[in-house]
Amino acid sequence: MEPNHFPGNISRPIYRKQVRQYLAMVAVLAMVSTSCKDNNPKTNQGSGGGSNEKIEALYYTSVAECKTDMTNQANEYKVLAEAHKAGKLTNAPTPPPIRPEDCEAQMKAAQAEHQRNAPVYSSRADCQTDGVICEPTPSGYHTSGYRPIFGGAYFYPYGNSYTYIYSGGVQRRVLQPSIVYRGTNPDQLITPNGISVPRTTTGKVSTSKAVTAPAPPRPSGTAAKGTISGRSSNKGFGSTFKGTGRGGK
Repeated sequence: MEPNHFPGNISRPIYRKQVRQYLAMVAVLAMVSTSCKDNNPKTNQGSGGGSNEKIEALYYTSVAECKTDMTNQANEYKVLAEAHKAGKLTNAPTPPPIRPEDCEAQMKAAQAEHQRNAPVYSSRADCQTDGVICEPTPSGYHTSGYRPIFGGAYFYPYGNSYTYIYSGGVQRRVLQPSIVYRGTNPDQLITPNGISVPRTTTGKVSTSKAVTAPAPPRPSGTAAKGTISGRSSNKGFGSTFKGTGRGGK
């Protein structure tokens, strides 16, 4: 028997119960939706900028790594775009943030950042005391000494931070690189501000927001002893960021 066949004093409690259940379900879904948005690593960046906040980024140590990953992402995007066009996918896919042909310019910008800001030490021992693996400065460098070895660069594709660099005779707009140094601990990378982050696989990673902090200008000459570790303690960091990427090396 359908509800509207019941006497009025019986059917109304049934409808009211259904309405209460529906309202409760809507409230739960709203709470779940809000929670999901708050935990989205692309948007959950807060205002503190602490080393325990995570962001999604791209990490590469070479042009080849960048090209391989971006080619794979481009192929995946093509498949998803065709599925969306055919009505098999509800939401349109997001295109890759870097074209494979722009990888050389991206990594050239990262190396230029390293050249500008890597501190120079008078000895390898002084350099490695800061927790980084070091190398002699290249021939013709502005200062002779030792500097941290380039450990790759992070690129944050979800903001509006860009830089310009000439590559192949053309000025290109590229994502602003955030460089890191190779740590004496092989599982760690060190930011120019002294923050230790896990060394992850290349490509898309989830890492500390601390990697996006601008690199401070290098001290003049070879007066860099204690520079990186000193930056860490002065800013209240210094602890290892326990984040996750897509596996480890």
